[in-house]
Amino acid sequence: MMQRSGQRIHVRGGSRLHFGMLPGQWRGPQAERAGEPPPPRRSFGSIGLMVSRPQMHLTIEAASHWSAAGPHSERALAYARTLGALLGLGPFAVNIDSTAREHCGLGLGTQLAMGVASGLAAALPPARPRPSLVELGSELQRGNRSAIGIHGAIHGGFLVDGGRLEKPAPLIARLAWPEHWSIVLVIPVGRPGRYGRQEIEAFEQLADLPENEARNGRLCRLVLRDILPAVTEQDLPTFGGALHEFNRLVGEYFTPVQGGIYGNRRRLDIVQFLELNGGTGSGQSSWGPAIFTFVEGKEKAHRLFQQVRSEFSLEESEVLISSGLNRGVAASVDAVD
Repeated sequence: MMQRSGQRIHVRGGSRLHFGMLPGQWRGPQAERAGEPPPPRRSFGSIGLMVSRPQMHLTIEAASHWSAAGPHSERALAYARTLGALLGLGPFAVNIDSTAREHCGLGLGTQLAMGVASGLAAALPPARPRPSLVELGSELQRGNRSAIGIHGAIHGGFLVDGGRLEKPAPLIARLAWPEHWSIVLVIPVGRPGRYGRQEIEAFEQLADLPENEARNGRLCRLVLRDILPAVTEQDLPTFGGALHEFNRLVGEYFTPVQGGIYGNRRRLDIVQFLELNGGTGSGQSSWGPAIFTFVEGKEKAHRLFQQVRSEFSLEESEVLISSGLNRGVAASVDAVD
């Protein structure tokens, strides 16, 4: 194993909002031509945004043995050991200072994996070629469905991926997020979103039905003709209306396995409250329970922050004000005496 001694690597990033996937593509009998295999099928496709809070901050330092400390340390240590063996690096001590909450719809697993990958890539000697972070993320079994978290950790901003074939889905659009658009996040404590085997089983239960084709058409038009132009032109009302519809349509597809468009009645009530009290584009991130909405400026964000806390008796830790993060994970190296 190789390591660069006398250095401490600081890794800083954010969290991922996942606005929704395109349901699986249906292929009717006309696609099955005699004697010809069906063309490759891309699985899904998705849109999302990197946000500055909750923040991810971890440090990686050369050590006498592999170790990790802080929240989610076991996951971070597994990621570090896997990549250390792949890159011929280590051992290292990994310390996690802050991350998003686990299984709340903010992409902790992928952001932590990409943070560790960025840090270990920074530990490589200057003469060695840097591996692709997409490839490192794939080695850590990230991007098996959506690749928004992988591409978001690399580029930041608002992102669209094109659906997965054999490798993580390609990034097909990336836009800078308008700095004056603030984000209010509601992350109620309670039942976490689906993950692991539960998530796999949920996708297995979802039918690949002919009506998905019509839903896909509407979702694709919303992305191409409304959402992307609205971000480019910084048109928040158009963006919010289109995103709210996009997220609701995706929620309808997932209703059989998540018990409703937003998982449960309380989440629906929060989304409706946000829409009626100055927020726009409100919806659920991934499986939830994280809920998002968008407003112009920090003053409106603070007002809505107080309103939603009071209305639903939420703790301060369950609501936060965030912003778009227009950069990828940053790894900086400090000399250690």
